[in-house]
Amino acid sequence: MDAMRSVLMMLGIFIHSSQVYSPNKNWLVFSDTTHPFFSYFITFIHSFRMPAFFIISGFFCLMMLQRQTVRAFISSKLQRILVPLLVTIFILNLLQSFILSTVNQQLFSFYDFFISGNWLSHLWFLINLLLYFLVSGIVCYLFSDSIKKICHKFTVLEKPPIEILMLLLPLCSIAIVGLNKIGFPLYSTYFNAIDMYQVISYLPYFIFGVLLFNSPKLLEKFSSANIFSLFTLLTIAYTLRFVVNFDSLFINDLLRVYSQSLIAWLSSSIIFKIFYLFANTPSKMWLFLSNSSYSVYLFHNIIVVLIALILVKYDIDLFLGFVILITSTITITLVIHMRVVLKFKLMQLLFNGK
Repeated sequence: MDAMRSVLMMLGIFIHSSQVYSPNKNWLVFSDTTHPFFSYFITFIHSFRMPAFFIISGFFCLMMLQRQTVRAFISSKLQRILVPLLVTIFILNLLQSFILSTVNQQLFSFYDFFISGNWLSHLWFLINLLLYFLVSGIVCYLFSDSIKKICHKFTVLEKPPIEILMLLLPLCSIAIVGLNKIGFPLYSTYFNAIDMYQVISYLPYFIFGVLLFNSPKLLEKFSSANIFSLFTLLTIAYTLRFVVNFDSLFINDLLRVYSQSLIAWLSSSIIFKIFYLFANTPSKMWLFLSNSSYSVYLFHNIIVVLIALILVKYDIDLFLGFVILITSTITITLVIHMRVVLKFKLMQLLFNGK
């Protein structure tokens, strides 16, 4: 799971590099020359990346809560997440915003930097993680005995075939959307940082990760499902999402929510299976990627922006530019991790929370 988590984090480089050449032209830097491939590629990665990431986060959350006191857990998570979050905001993201303002011949404004939400940039998921961890710690502290009983009841998820479970899990997303109908502020944003819909919509994946740690049998089922069955269901899910259409707007909305969620659950299970098969033994390479992925993610956004500005200025072929963006960003961020972050204790604290 450490290997999987590191790869999922580093896929952020592929997403943001693709956004430079996506026809949507809605990222920080974009080329006039675009191709639909990059939009499809972004959609593909989005289908599994964050759902799988939050499942892993939930798994490690319960694991750490069982190994540490709640106080030690919260303290470690504040240091591990909040410190790099704030440092990246006030150094890297601030510098990035200043550079973009200069390139666009606009006057840089601290006020606009914070009011517009540019300060958060690619770090939004750290806000989610921090909230999940803090709430988990508080709940565990207040209701430790009850939590064990509730988790034990959820072992019922071990019983149905994994295919049936996959078909049932997307109902959580429908229930979440239904919260808006009863007055819950589902689509609210607070402090330009806490997107309520994102926080709530990714919560089932985090909780499922908690249940995976609590139930080795469920983890085994989720990680070793029949690949043919998963791809068959995935084909059905994509058909529901992009082919099937009803006259009723209400039914189409329900179908969209259900099919998108089904794609996420199935894709996550496939990713778990792939890493279970090919990354389930100790490896120096996976250990290195796991240790460096945090630094790579924090630094990659400004690196992609800087390189993309050059590529776009000189009108480099889009597919060649895409390859240059990925290889250069991975190389530079890994060098930063090895030569800067690992070399100085202060840098480890500031950018890795260690």
